[in-house]
Amino acid sequence: MKKQMKNMPAIQEDAEAEQTAPKAGDILNEQDAFLLKNSRNIIEGLGRHLIEERRLKEQALQESDRHKQRADDMAEEVKQAHADARRKDEIINRKDEEISRMRAESERKDAAHAEEISRMRAENLAIRKAAVTYLHETSAARNGKNTSAPPAIPEILNTPKARSLLGKLREGQILDEHWQPLGLSNAERGIVAQYISGQLGIAAQWQTFGSLWNMKPETLRRAAAKALDQRKTLDFQELLKGLLRA
Repeated sequence: MKKQMKNMPAIQEDAEAEQTAPKAGDILNEQDAFLLKNSRNIIEGLGRHLIEERRLKEQALQESDRHKQRADDMAEEVKQAHADARRKDEIINRKDEEISRMRAESERKDAAHAEEISRMRAENLAIRKAAVTYLHETSAARNGKNTSAPPAIPEILNTPKARSLLGKLREGQILDEHWQPLGLSNAERGIVAQYISGQLGIAAQWQTFGSLWNMKPETLRRAAAKALDQRKTLDFQELLKGLLRA
């Protein structure tokens, strides 16, 4: 009896330990709950990852589509620019051809005009020569041989340059060997005096040629001023310019 009483505390401790110790079924349930929770977390994480991956793929596709569209737009712009450049080149080429044609036509007309002017000058020179010859012949027939002494030639008209100029004017039947006009009107005389003075640098031109041609200087000056404004003397001026340039 005493021995049983002595073992009672140990028995009670074992009973309490048995009551407080977890049961095997409870431990399994807790592990399953933990695994289930982890599985759910993993599944949810995978779901979120898949959603994010899908979003990124869609975003990448959209970005790729935008880049492709931009590339297509740029290619179209380049194509349009090339087309515009070709059109501009065609317009420029047509204008160049038109300019070349107009230049050729202008050169042809200029050549024809120059030929016509040359022909008219030759005709005017022939007419003037014939008129001078006629005047000389009629004057000789009417008055006989002229035995009067030639007028005194100013020193400025005896220089080599002046004699060269006189040779050209004699060739054109404008003046004779004594600087005398051959059938010229007062207006034509004024023009000749002015052109010769310009070539030789004669300052007192009206006095010089007025004295040489037995004309009043003022009369010669007025005739020249009036002649330069008259259209009918243009041909004579052109003839004179051509002779002096020759």
